Amino acid sequence: MSTTEVYKKRKMNFEFELSKGKQNSLGETLKVVDFIKNNPKKVEHLFQCFYSENSLVAMRAMNGVKRIIKDDKKVFLKNKDRFLNQFSNSKHNVVKLGLITIYFDFLNHFEEKEVSKIKTIVLNWTKNSSDWMILAQGMKLLEKLSKSDKSLKLKLIEVAKRLKNDERKVVLLDWNQFLKFLYRPYQKPLTANLTSLICLFQLLVFSLHL
Repeated sequence: MSTTEVYKKRKMNFEFELSKGKQNSLGETLKVVDFIKNNPKKVEHLFQCFYSENSLVAMRAMNGVKRIIKDDKKVFLKNKDRFLNQFSNSKHNVVKLGLITIYFDFLNHFEEKEVSKIKTIVLNWTKNSSDWMILAQGMKLLEKLSKSDKSLKLKLIEVAKRLKNDERKVVLLDWNQFLKFLYRPYQKPLTANLTSLICLFQLLVFSLHL
């Protein structure tokens, strides 16, 4: 019996598999991904793990989904509306963070009205989140989208003002400089300097999570 035939005859408890292993590891994520590649219809069970009470399960589920849609874009396209209107309702920051990166990576596959929805979703998360990774990735995506949206750029300025006054001193970033770049739409388009600034911010954030 071939490996594919064996997989098709097997059942898998996704929640259980994704909860196994050390917290700072992938656990059985790759095993789950391999199983779904041989049982494509089972991806629905992985999607449901976004709503698990266990944030580790939700994080690994998102990791697995990102691997699957990277290898098979059809899975993303078939569920594109759900990435916007359903999965974004997960309570877990790890799912929201994963969705932000998916929106960024697959931006060219969204229609104009869908991009508008992305702006609303991510701006709301960025305004209301205290998670630095969501702030970093959210600002990265919104900065990209704001290049052709003056209204969004003005809203980003307000977010940057809030971050500038954040009482936590864990990220050594000059938000006055960030605001100065955001105010530049009235002079000339954002330059690579802002992108570099955001990259620096992300590196600092990443170092805090090591």
